[in-house]
Amino acid sequence: MSVIINQTNSNGGKEGVWKSTWNNGQPRYEMSFLQGEKDGSEIRWDQRGHKMWRIRWKNGIQDGKEERFNCKGQILHEIMWTDGEKVGNAISYIGNIKQVYGAEHSIGIYDGDFMKAYGEIIDKYMNNN
Repeated sequence: MSVIINQTNSNGGKEGVWKSTWNNGQPRYEMSFLQGEKDGSEIRWDQRGHKMWRIRWKNGIQDGKEERFNCKGQILHEIMWTDGEKVGNAISYIGNIKQVYGAEHSIGIYDGDFMKAYGEIIDKYMNNN
C-alpha cells in the first residue's frame, strides 16, 4: 500500500503526510497532519539533504522531543515539550558529550539553576506563579 501525500480533507485542511523538496530534489520537509493540524513528527532538511530538525506535534501543539542535528546527523540539542510548553532541561551535545545547558523549564518558564557546559551554575530562576 502506498502513502498518499499532500492531501486535503473535505474542509480544505491538510491531512496525512505532507512533503516538499528543494529545487535540487533534496527533501525539504516531511510532516503529518490530522484534521488540518500538525500531528506527529515534523522533519526538516537543509538543501544538501542533511536532517537538521525534528519535532513532534499533537493536535497542532508542540508535544514531545525537539531535536536539532548537525550535518553529520548527530544530535546537537534536544528539549522536551508538553502541550506547547518547554519542560525539563535543555540538553546540548558536543561530539558524544552530553551537557545540560540552559535552565530547567516548568510550564515554559525557567525554574531552577541555569547551567552552562560541564554543569557550572551561572544563574538561578524561580517560578513565582
